[in-house]
Amino acid sequence: MDWEFVWILFIGLIMIILMLKLRNKRRNSELLHSFLTAIIYFLASLLLTYLIVIKWSGTTVYDYYLQLKNSGFFEWYIPYVCIILVSTVIWLVYKRIHRNRLLEFKEALESIRDTLVVLEDIRSYDGLLEIMEQDAGNRLKVRLQECRLEVEDDHQQVHLYLSFNPSFIEISRIKVAHPRTDIATRILEWLKNFAIENGIYYIRIGINETEAVQTFAQEHEFVLSQETKTWNLQLQKEK
Repeated sequence: MDWEFVWILFIGLIMIILMLKLRNKRRNSELLHSFLTAIIYFLASLLLTYLIVIKWSGTTVYDYYLQLKNSGFFEWYIPYVCIILVSTVIWLVYKRIHRNRLLEFKEALESIRDTLVVLEDIRSYDGLLEIMEQDAGNRLKVRLQECRLEVEDDHQQVHLYLSFNPSFIEISRIKVAHPRTDIATRILEWLKNFAIENGIYYIRIGINETEAVQTFAQEHEFVLSQETKTWNLQLQKEK
């Protein structure tokens, strides 16, 4: 048995397996991951060279090494190997970063799509409508179109106009039948939970002409924007 062949093949395979194990650890950086990948390719190419060039030519590793040394092969081989390894690492880093960005972009689009599906489903607002129906004491008229929700009751005692998008929810009109109760606060709390569940972290009050609205906004930590003249509330992301 050609033990030289067996040992070189065995050691080469073990090194490749170890490199793969190191590369697949999550704590590795992009650069280290790409560098180890390049080393794996290099080791695999050495094994392939040994199997094809040396083994099939009927010579030994040492004799082949002497031939290469005497021909001046190593004088240019090592610099070119370094250049190839560095170039490979740079290329792999670029490809991984590019792939990760594409995945992030795809996930963002899917998240926006899922959010829009929820916003356009009237069943998503059952809890809100239940609160408003309790306040009104009569039937509600509900219109949902193009991420705009309009709710009114038969006696014009309750109004709620909302605009939704993947960035914020805007309250453009609100009126409750019993203002001295906590109905408005309950509506706001429902909107907060609904927004966070759907990845929306801003709520805006687009009306600023009444003292009651200003007082309500200030009590619930909204901040007045001098540019847009709206009250804005930034919600905390869940950890």
